[in-house]
Amino acid sequence: MNRGLFLAIAASVSLLSFTGAPVAQAYTTPGAVLLAVANTTGNGTDGAPAGNGTRPNIHQIITQFEQAIAPYENIHPTLISHPPLPTQSLPTSPEAIDQALQQTLQSYKQATQSDKQAQAQLQAAVNAYIDALQLFVQVGDLDILTQQTPDSTAVVSYLEDALYTQAQVSADFQLLQQAHAAGDNSELLAALLDMTQLEQQKVSDLKTATKILAKMTGTLQAGLSS
Repeated sequence: MNRGLFLAIAASVSLLSFTGAPVAQAYTTPGAVLLAVANTTGNGTDGAPAGNGTRPNIHQIITQFEQAIAPYENIHPTLISHPPLPTQSLPTSPEAIDQALQQTLQSYKQATQSDKQAQAQLQAAVNAYIDALQLFVQVGDLDILTQQTPDSTAVVSYLEDALYTQAQVSADFQLLQQAHAAGDNSELLAALLDMTQLEQQKVSDLKTATKILAKMTGTLQAGLSS
């Protein structure tokens, strides 16, 4: 998620209303949830550095991979089909909404942490593949690279789907803003649930791309040793 956007929005949230609030309720006010989401590490999908600036950037990873395979493969990414996100019934009482907000916020934080780990693993997988590719093209059968075109297509397709999903997460953050402005915890919960499910879907995309890359790297390494 765009950390700069989050922090800019969060900076506008007044903390005066939180003074003296019970600790158990501190993370269930609309402003506090917005602030907690804003302080969650960014997802490295935009042009700006995320977190401490060392996070992989999916745009850059796609470019890195496509440039490596361009001399040997011609790919045309396809749309990844996902089942609709499951519909969840929302609680109605203020106490139940507060509890659900706390639980969902923790789930969202876990999903963004998984996102961070998945991107690091993806970058490592791309680096390993490119290293193997550079060795393979010197001594291997280039027809094998042509045979890998469907897998390369799938890798880029899943990564582009991850970017699309992240855009949906960013759109949901606008709903968080609106819920914060209205002081509506029910709408806040609905948006946060959707964001969490989308983050989990994005992680699945990244892990699938990483798995395919590992298989492709194994094929090239096997060709080098034969």
